[in-house]
Amino acid sequence: MTAVLYYFDGRGKAEIVRLAMAAANIPFTQEFVREKKQFETMRAEGKLLFGQLPMVEYEGHHLVQSGSMARFFAEQGGLIGSNEEEKLKIDILFEGTRDFNSAFMPYGFLGFKEVLDNAKATAMPRYLPIYNFILSRNGSNGYMVGSKLSLADLGLLEVVLTIEELLGEEELN
Repeated sequence: MTAVLYYFDGRGKAEIVRLAMAAANIPFTQEFVREKKQFETMRAEGKLLFGQLPMVEYEGHHLVQSGSMARFFAEQGGLIGSNEEEKLKIDILFEGTRDFNSAFMPYGFLGFKEVLDNAKATAMPRYLPIYNFILSRNGSNGYMVGSKLSLADLGLLEVVLTIEELLGEEELN
């Protein structure tokens, strides 16, 4: 069964869900919500439990909350670790990427330059050294936990893509 992701035409809160579904080999299509009426209809039909997007229709369910959806699809794809210790490490690192990425999220609503300057001054110096350390500590395999792709890696990928898109690749050096 193909999942259907409903979100606005942009990365935003749906990007981690896209990454998790793709990595877990869950086929999905996207329906971009471009009009207020589309959004209001979904709310009126009770498809949006908390009245917000993203939302994924999957196997007869209306899934919401991007972190929960990412974890669900990561579980489906075996991306959450092979034992309890790995699962915990992956979840901790994933949650850290959520905090890191949240520094960039308001750019569509607040002053673009202000948000990016703040992220460069606070979030990047705080989080990048931690993730660089975690990656170097885990050796040369390129993964944060264990020896295969995990939800933690997807979360970091999302932040790296955001930095590259909004600030340029040179900011990652």
